[in-house]
Amino acid sequence: MPWPKMLFPTRMTIIRIADDALLVHSPTVLIPRLAADVYLAPRAAEQARGRIDFQVSALDRNSGYPWSSEIETLPVTGGFMTEVEFFHR
Repeated sequence: MPWPKMLFPTRMTIIRIADDALLVHSPTVLIPRLAADVYLAPRAAEQARGRIDFQVSALDRNSGYPWSSEIETLPVTGGFMTEVEFFHR
């Protein structure tokens, strides 16, 4: 049975970090400038089945991201999908 299509409302979150850089989480409209540096939850690109046609990086480790000194990143693995939690210090 195919998965039913459901509305998935989202909110964009923007956090200003060091040197006035911005961490943009879940952008509502993905413009080319934002698409230049995209991180996705593990398997998100695979689950999108070809709808992501630009270079991405996986959020599949506990540290080592450009924002790690200010924002903790924690992948939480579930049975169906992996969520990624962020904690702004």
